[in-house]
Amino acid sequence: MRKAVEEEINPLDVVEVLWIDSHKFNVGWVDAEDIQTYQDVEEDSFTMHTAGYFYEQTETFTYILQSYDCNEDKKYDSLIAIPNAAIISIKKLK
Repeated sequence: MRKAVEEEINPLDVVEVLWIDSHKFNVGWVDAEDIQTYQDVEEDSFTMHTAGYFYEQTETFTYILQSYDCNEDKKYDSLIAIPNAAIISIKKLK
């Protein structure tokens, strides 16, 4: 599912994406009654802020670039794919 954005974002616009990262509790086996202890961790602890150049958004992912060159052959660096289901917001910075 595509994530709605508040304003039009074009390829190579500078954006900030807020998203919830997946995480693992490094605890091994636990009793069912102890699971709540781990679920009570603040959601903000796993909120990521990713800034970069918007590349595109598909039905499943939003793609952000770290860098690109301005040459005619257009090369890109460090593409990150953020699952749309994990995105809280996408804000155009520039």
